[in-house]
Amino acid sequence: MYFGKEVTRKAETGAFADIVTTLNDKSEYLDLYEDYETRMSLEARLVKAADVIDLLVQVLALEKAGARGLDEFWEIAEHPDFQLTGPAKEITNQLVLSLLDARRGLLQISRQ
Repeated sequence: MYFGKEVTRKAETGAFADIVTTLNDKSEYLDLYEDYETRMSLEARLVKAADVIDLLVQVLALEKAGARGLDEFWEIAEHPDFQLTGPAKEITNQLVLSLLDARRGLLQISRQ
């Protein structure tokens, strides 16, 4: 009732609706939000990929600073599927791989 993906999605959607409720063009923002959530457009998929890459950069920085127990954030990096094709897929996959390589190097240094 209080946990799970669907509950989280409903809460986030409700919160976003509350935020844009006073705007004149709120329906446009709600449409963009729904597009992002469903990943229907290329732009939405690119933004999601950028969000994940940004998160991984931040997690890597935290781990470099000594934080531990952040393995769950790296699970998406093991098999990323941003539903991209062509150069967008190549670039995002290369970015994720380079972050994974940087993390592996960091883990090796910390084990020594």
